[in-house]
Amino acid sequence: MTASRLLFALSLILVTSTGLASTNRNAPHSTQIATAKASTESVTVTGVQTCERTDITIAGSVTGTTDQGDGMDFITLELWDDGTLMDSAQVDVPVGDTISFNEILGFFGPYLTSASGVGVYIVDSDGSTSLFTSDPFVPVDECAGAAHFSPTNVPAGSPTSLTLLALLAAMGGMMFLRRRG
Repeated sequence: MTASRLLFALSLILVTSTGLASTNRNAPHSTQIATAKASTESVTVTGVQTCERTDITIAGSVTGTTDQGDGMDFITLELWDDGTLMDSAQVDVPVGDTISFNEILGFFGPYLTSASGVGVYIVDSDGSTSLFTSDPFVPVDECAGAAHFSPTNVPAGSPTSLTLLALLAAMGGMMFLRRRG
């Protein structure tokens, strides 16, 4: 195999593999809802992104079904962005009771762009079971028109940066081949 064909094949592999990686969700959790230790009901998610913060409100009710200690069932509300847990809150539910919750989770800065929006998860506190999933959830953007999605917001090693790197490598290889030909 000639060097030019090898370079082309490697570029093609890079482009296709990073393109597939860019369809990732925000969190590593499974999106399948399994038999849970607690049960959620009527969960709503709202959110807003300003130029300074991203804030997500998670409201709903949960019923405690399994005693995980002291007669309580524990669930965790999680906010993920591009594979990073940005914020979380624990809700303690007495077994047999149904309680309402209204939590605001957030982080400084806008959400990044490797995966669309953010991931909102409600999980058993041991992380083994997803009770509710909204991924991607795209908050209302109140920072429209501002240049808040700058190249510095693309983390190194993210699917977006790897895709850009692969495209640049492919373009360089094509330019190299054209000059040789």
